[in-house]
Amino acid sequence: MTRNRRIFSFACVLVLAALCLGAFSLSTFSRTVKASGSLPTGLHVVGGQIQDGSGNVLVPHGVDRSGSQYQCVKSGGSTFDGPYDQTSVGVMTSWNTSIVRVPLNEDCWLGINGEPSDGDSSAKYQQDIINYVNLLNQNNQIVILELHWNAPGSQQALGQQPMPDADHAPAFWTSVANTFKNNSSVMFDLYNEPYTNSWSCWLNGSSGANSSPCNDTAFAVAGMKTLISTVRNTGATNIIMLGGLQYANDVSGWLNQVQQLPSNLQSNLVASFHIYPNNACISTSCLDSNVAPIQSKFPVIAGEIGEYDCASGFINGIMPWFDSHNIGYLGWAWNTNSCTGTPALISDFNGTPTAYGQGFKSHLATLSNGGGSGGGATVTDPLNDYSKIFAHSSNLTFDNTNTTYFNNDLSRLTRSATSAEWAVWKQSGMTQFVADTYYWPGQTGVSDFQFYTSPDNSTYTQASAQSNNLGGNWTHIQYTLNVPAGTSYVKMVFPTNATNAWDPQISQVTMTYSTSSTTATPTPGTTPTPTSTPAAGGSCKVVYSITNQWSGGYNGDIVITNTGSTAINGWTLKWTFANDQQITNGWNGTFTQQGQSVTVTNVSYNGIIAAGGNTDIGFSANVGATNNNPTSFTLNGAACS
Repeated sequence: MTRNRRIFSFACVLVLAALCLGAFSLSTFSRTVKASGSLPTGLHVVGGQIQDGSGNVLVPHGVDRSGSQYQCVKSGGSTFDGPYDQTSVGVMTSWNTSIVRVPLNEDCWLGINGEPSDGDSSAKYQQDIINYVNLLNQNNQIVILELHWNAPGSQQALGQQPMPDADHAPAFWTSVANTFKNNSSVMFDLYNEPYTNSWSCWLNGSSGANSSPCNDTAFAVAGMKTLISTVRNTGATNIIMLGGLQYANDVSGWLNQVQQLPSNLQSNLVASFHIYPNNACISTSCLDSNVAPIQSKFPVIAGEIGEYDCASGFINGIMPWFDSHNIGYLGWAWNTNSCTGTPALISDFNGTPTAYGQGFKSHLATLSNGGGSGGGATVTDPLNDYSKIFAHSSNLTFDNTNTTYFNNDLSRLTRSATSAEWAVWKQSGMTQFVADTYYWPGQTGVSDFQFYTSPDNSTYTQASAQSNNLGGNWTHIQYTLNVPAGTSYVKMVFPTNATNAWDPQISQVTMTYSTSSTTATPTPGTTPTPTSTPAAGGSCKVVYSITNQWSGGYNGDIVITNTGSTAINGWTLKWTFANDQQITNGWNGTFTQQGQSVTVTNVSYNGIIAAGGNTDIGFSANVGATNNNPTSFTLNGAACS
């Protein structure tokens, strides 16, 4: 999520009435593995599933921990927004999370363009991230690292761009992948929210500003193919997430683009999908046509879900759809911003939920039943007939007229008399009951439905349901009932003070119930900080390129490839400029220059170059009228091709 971009017209919130699952044409079931209280390791993709090293299926749920993309560019700031110690993580995990997404800043990680400007170094920023990842892993949390803020050339990364920049994003991901490639409980989300209009640009990138196919992007773009290759060239096999267009909400072309990749680049890929009320794809018909087909071939994670109204009606409508398709999701964000300006799950770092956060927290509790990474299943009754209703009174009927008034729901349950008609639904192990209803706007003051729960269909106890007004032609009221433990039956009773028998109507009900499977997972490890111990030179290849040039200066990029059969552990690269180039700033290495001679040594996170692997360094330099490329390079004293 990007703070200066999300706050659009709230008129579009009215669209969300189409979302709340009224378009289901059949009941759907899903079953996911629950956590056992240990960190899943060996994460990999098999078809449309994420599995751990033991072959157990994982459907993670968690939160986005915003802050590390913007705090480091604030004077006097720090790496994180709010506490990031064991106490704060413990509060977070008490919500039954199993995954945390951590946004990163390109400049702060690489130490370029004067960042970080919070008084710390890039090495400190990196170590803070490493330490936080380790802490989250120690608390059994999978971690997603994602590139959130970036910028091309000498422009500072103070916000999000339409796409990753070719100047720095490959260097960023080379560094991040090298740092975390030995931690299989870390996923890489290559770019937060692309918003180019071109799928070809998304996949292939471009060679310059406003160049085809990225005609809407004012800099050279690193496409997803390039970034996937960049990560894999480090030897990292971590799961990679790819967000679609329109701020990761449009995944209509995702499957087609990914299937154009070479087969070796298609492994361990996950589609990242973001959804907020102001997005275009929020209806179940859109989710069915665009998101569900991906899940048949690749996993999907909704990396961000949320809403701006300090309520949970929107997410209460979409979470059951994700549950029924075994799609995990993360709530934006574990921060204390105003929940009317940006979705904020908490009002303080003690974990006090906002009204929006309470809906999310309650739903995770029903899924996990006390565990963490998934669990729970849903069954939806679209109320096309009585087949999913356990029992009902005599004066009920189905209405299939005026469907446009009900967000195109083809069938709703209503009455033939204004009496207290009722229906009962049965589901063993039920943890939550959600009912979507519609009230006629021509009469005000009609009472709410009444709800009763029972463990045995013998004794019923009245229960209180949260109601959310979702607007619409007919007023869409969604009721959410978190039922007591042991509930197997829920009775829903119509109000008796409506003038017309056909008011109100029940569109559908969704029941969440607990499952009992558990997963045994290996003991978690930690992400080490590599140490540099230079070894003798070996076979190597160097590719030098100019990525951006302007009057009096340019950006250079150097890819060092280990063409030998053993790893290089610590390296020193040397070359001599042909003209009067003077390096002013460098990244992914420690640069020194005497005259025209340049020496670059590795930094802590890229000292090891695996056999067949590579690492990437870059720099900015001043130059006169002539800018010829260097003609030779040595690595640890040995000449490179």
